[in-house]
Amino acid sequence: MKDELLPLSEMSFTGPVTVGGPHVTLHGDASSIYDQILALNPEFDASAFGGAASVERGLEARQSTGNWNCNNGVTVERYYSQCANAINRLFTLGTSYCSVAPSTCARVSCSKSCSIYLCNNQFSQVNVYCQDIAIDMGIIVSKCGSDNGNGDTRARGSLHFTGHYTSLTQQAC
Repeated sequence: MKDELLPLSEMSFTGPVTVGGPHVTLHGDASSIYDQILALNPEFDASAFGGAASVERGLEARQSTGNWNCNNGVTVERYYSQCANAINRLFTLGTSYCSVAPSTCARVSCSKSCSIYLCNNQFSQVNVYCQDIAIDMGIIVSKCGSDNGNGDTRARGSLHFTGHYTSLTQQAC
């Protein structure tokens, strides 16, 4: 990602792929991780994993420390059209952890030139709920988005927390 000077790394996913099963660690972007989950458990159903109460508490704490930058990245001209697949995939990964190595950015998802990044400005690995990254994109769009005149929204930007930030930009996949 050109606007941030951190090098790129691969995202890690840690969580169960079967209800009550052990946590596994997978690597890649949200779509490739989902494909890996289906290879391990063809019956995978994200709704069977629950965890909504802990997500709400985590989101509240994250929102209170976050601030946004609407001048970061290249504008995604049709956010809802371009980013829907990426956002849905992150919600499917739910309350499992998406992680990024120290002092790097991982491209979490790229769908129809909509790129989503999880960046770590610390010297140790950062773990966030995968679905919180999707929620962060909604916050960026609500703070930084505008009507594109064609029934969709244009947006770009980043949302910063103490140890990491998430970013939305348009980029070839």
